[in-house]
Amino acid sequence: MDVETFENDPRAFCDTALPFLTEAEAENNLLIGVSSRLAAEHSTDSPQSFFWTVHDGPRTCGAGMWMPPHDLALSHPFPAAALAALSELLVQMRLALPGVLGPDYAAREFAAKWTVTGIPKADLWRRERIYRLQRVEPLPLTPGRMMRAEGEHVAGLTPWVDDFLRETGENEQSLAILSAAIAGGRLFVWWNGKPVSMAAWARPTPNGVCVNLVYTPPEERRRGYATAVVSTLSSMLLGQGRSFCALYTDLSNPTSNSMYQRIGYVPILDCYHYRFLR
Repeated sequence: MDVETFENDPRAFCDTALPFLTEAEAENNLLIGVSSRLAAEHSTDSPQSFFWTVHDGPRTCGAGMWMPPHDLALSHPFPAAALAALSELLVQMRLALPGVLGPDYAAREFAAKWTVTGIPKADLWRRERIYRLQRVEPLPLTPGRMMRAEGEHVAGLTPWVDDFLRETGENEQSLAILSAAIAGGRLFVWWNGKPVSMAAWARPTPNGVCVNLVYTPPEERRRGYATAVVSTLSSMLLGQGRSFCALYTDLSNPTSNSMYQRIGYVPILDCYHYRFLR
């Protein structure tokens, strides 16, 4: 197995890895979406990034991405021999990885190998599931309508993004996320006299797109608002010519997993997210 490193070169990584990654496009939506965006935006002041591909002769059989301070992300599939080759290289590079996210089998194996380097413990921080939707199931929707979020909504939606990041444990800047989503026309709210739920799209891939930032404030929950906004947004995205929508869920939340399946999302891959404790 040979490992190729692309440091701060997302364009070269995309040229090499996209044919492999798009064979499981929905499962690899994170790697495809992020690397493609970085390749399109790449400049001298772009954030530091590392990408890897693993090759068995002429065939690419695995890929990884690390953008400090985020966790290492691994592709699907990732054969054991390819994962061993990547793990060995990253140990030699002495990278300060904070964690790893990937298919359950690959993340579990990588975390086991990484603890040998002296990291005291790999904590299984979250079990996640990737869903894919190709057809929205017809559902009766709660009163209201979907509307695109605008600049005037920033003040009201900022606490929602704060709570979303707190609930999901993500270390991001809420105002930056919110401002970018609104500026890009990617954030939508369900309006029932006022905003009562939100959802966004992100990380477009050649044939699909990811749905994220799904959040309803506690006082508005159990009224069908999240179902309404996700269903309507997903229908809009498919209606624009995309073949599928994808999303990640936290497997510890049975309510959201059940909701997405009612809409028509089908589970396609379980992922493990480990954090390395020092």
